[in-house]
Amino acid sequence: MRARLDELAAARRVDALLRADLAQAVPRPTRNAAGAMEPAFAGGPDGFTLVRGGWDNLDDAPRAELQRVEYRLAGARLERRIWPMLDGAAPLAPEPVIADAQAIRLRYRSRAGWRDRWDPLARDALPLALELVVTGPGGVETRHAYLVGAGQ
Repeated sequence: MRARLDELAAARRVDALLRADLAQAVPRPTRNAAGAMEPAFAGGPDGFTLVRGGWDNLDDAPRAELQRVEYRLAGARLERRIWPMLDGAAPLAPEPVIADAQAIRLRYRSRAGWRDRWDPLARDALPLALELVVTGPGGVETRHAYLVGAGQ
């Protein structure tokens, strides 16, 4: 019983983290460490990157209140990593979000329907929604759908 409650608590933490990041997505392109432009949101079957608002700066550090975040698949793990600055910085070390999945699938919603990749021509375009399907131990699939960007 305790193990099942721990699993449920972990799933709710993951859901809350993804929901917060995706709901606060903003259409702000960035620049990578080499100075090349990066879209505000980019995604494929193995992960996605976005810029989100709502990053509280409680200690008045010299940084923006926007944050670049990436979720990526590493084997059967979903990892999250962040950048300390929006433009030109290298990312910090990834943190595991889901560690014991058998498989993970991602899809992105546009006005035309669901697609496996988000690579629009406009650098500030955001998908309408994101779908995450996790196949856990025992082959049980869990489907999650998140709206992207609160203002859409």
